[in-house]
Amino acid sequence: MKKVLFLCAAALMISVPLFATGSQDSGSGTSEDGVVWLEWWNDSYELPEMGKDHFQAQDLAENFGISFTSPQGTWNGGAQYIQDLQLRIVSGDMPDIFLPWNGIEYDLANQGAIADLTDLLPEYAPNIWNSVPDEVWDMVRANSPDGRIYYIPQVWDDLANMGMIRKDWLDRVGMDVPATIDEFEAVLQAFKDQDANGNGDPNDEFPVSGREALRWWDHMWAPFGVAMIEGYPEWDMYDGQLTYSAVTPNMKAAVAWIRGLYEKGLIDPEIMVNSKKRWMAKITSDQVGSFFYNALWLRDNITDAKQINEDFELVYLPALKAPGYEGFYSARTYRNPIFCVANKSEEQIINSLKLIEYVNSPEYIDHCARGFEGYNIEVVDGERKFTAPDLNRRAPYFGTFMESPEINITKYFKYIDDPTTRYLTDQLSQILLDSSSKPVAGQILPVSIYEGYPDIQSHKLYQEYVTKIILGVLPLDAFDEFVETWYKQGGQVVTDRAREFQANFGR
Repeated sequence: MKKVLFLCAAALMISVPLFATGSQDSGSGTSEDGVVWLEWWNDSYELPEMGKDHFQAQDLAENFGISFTSPQGTWNGGAQYIQDLQLRIVSGDMPDIFLPWNGIEYDLANQGAIADLTDLLPEYAPNIWNSVPDEVWDMVRANSPDGRIYYIPQVWDDLANMGMIRKDWLDRVGMDVPATIDEFEAVLQAFKDQDANGNGDPNDEFPVSGREALRWWDHMWAPFGVAMIEGYPEWDMYDGQLTYSAVTPNMKAAVAWIRGLYEKGLIDPEIMVNSKKRWMAKITSDQVGSFFYNALWLRDNITDAKQINEDFELVYLPALKAPGYEGFYSARTYRNPIFCVANKSEEQIINSLKLIEYVNSPEYIDHCARGFEGYNIEVVDGERKFTAPDLNRRAPYFGTFMESPEINITKYFKYIDDPTTRYLTDQLSQILLDSSSKPVAGQILPVSIYEGYPDIQSHKLYQEYVTKIILGVLPLDAFDEFVETWYKQGGQVVTDRAREFQANFGR
């Protein structure tokens, strides 16, 4: 049975020059009063630090006997996270469990710094082992230096990555959810020309916005059939061949359209420099009419937005139609590695797998969903009541896997009865019935196809050229120069490797 995971995924390519083999540790794995404490760096890196006195850490210690701590840091698109992790790795003091990033796991496995989990997963984490489809484990093996399993993969059958548009803004300008690129442009123009947010100032609206490095604009590329996940071009089938979507005619057509929208002032003028924090601040301060994000991650943001505009309402924006193209939102069954285990003592490796298994069990997930005192539970006259979560405390960590969007919206939200939760449940239910997502063909490709060509893997050339073309610094014809340069600077070699791998995969 396939499971759903979520993780904000995005980073700049950073090479790691040196790897320690993990023989040292910083006190993690030690036992105190019968409790084994581990250090776990997960996808909640930006949340407040989780120390041993944290409500969830204490709950795990009391009820399971293995618990974990986790630091607070800056994610910054993954760039700062990987730098922080790199410092720990080269010092020989890596966390017991951690999220790898940008292919780092391949070199770590080569250096013996992370544990070989092939034989241990079925014994100590059977739920996780059986939850990952066989074809995904095949992809994991293909992404390792020796065909062994060195990490737990992120399996993402979630349909909640989607384009969104402000329903209250549409109502205010008297328009419906657009279905084509022409209708979308007309809506953006209305957002720009009229007081779409209703605050009396018609000049503080950004009809559509996104993040720096061409990130999180996927609903702008989707109409033209450009395979794209969170702003990173993907490999997919074009003219019957596996091809990097950034160098296709589809991409050129999308760039031309987006360039035109930018020239007309219909796109946030700071879209090329918006940090995640800045971008989300614009959304929650009632300034953005349309954007692309994961609906599951928006609950607290919607709550904040309603403090400014109580009419704030988002609705699902299906992939728009563009003449001559088949539009879609891109998805992956296999997304990327989610957790490695440091190659320390056998006992520590086994304890790490036991902890990962436990926090992903249905019983523990249900236990988390019913809340924690001090986070979203208040005891009044002996009765437990749900309250708004204290965002200054680290949110409960639900683990790696969730079952499906259907179970997701019932299991994780079923105990919280408020308008925002009911709204998200309704929206996610609609998406399940009307999703225009499809898995990309290139999800099977190993990171080894990029060996010797880090700029190709990091999308650097694509970001440089396309940014300048959209801003008008370069003419649209410069796209052809980009394609030629990309192939000459390693793209052809990488393409040949990708197609050869695809031809032989599974044989």
